[in-house]
Amino acid sequence: MMPFTSLVFRQSILMTLSLAGFIFSCSTPQREWEICQISTPTPDFNGTSYFLCSGNELNPLELEVTRTLSGVRFYINLLAYGAVGLPEDPSRTRVSIDVDEEATWEVYPSILEGGQRLLFPFEVSDIIIGWINEGRTVTFKVGRFSISSTTQHFPTLFDLYE
Repeated sequence: MMPFTSLVFRQSILMTLSLAGFIFSCSTPQREWEICQISTPTPDFNGTSYFLCSGNELNPLELEVTRTLSGVRFYINLLAYGAVGLPEDPSRTRVSIDVDEEATWEVYPSILEGGQRLLFPFEVSDIIIGWINEGRTVTFKVGRFSISSTTQHFPTLFDLYE
């Protein structure tokens, strides 16, 4: 038979390990920008794309920044649903952008063919990328879904492939 103090000690260790496992299993993983570089023998066709997923399987939004010879483009990819066009212009949709939870900006990106990719104009893309590079939190709201940017690795990756 095991001494009483040894049994209590084992139970407290098991309870501590169970609690630690529960806490770590419920924490959200750190989201980072992922990079995909396209290199071809013809430099005109080279490019770099940066992706940021929502980190939540129930949130079907993804941010994408693409840099090619023709410039830098900013997209929001809708991974499960199509965008709803504006009544006055079905080729565009409404996106609300919150910067550091202070200011809200309404933008009307183009809905690309298939309805699951939103393309922002060049000048809007430059502003958004500037905010992210400055370390500001930018939250995009499309319909009932939202996604916030993170600066984790973004400025380093973006500057590296400039």
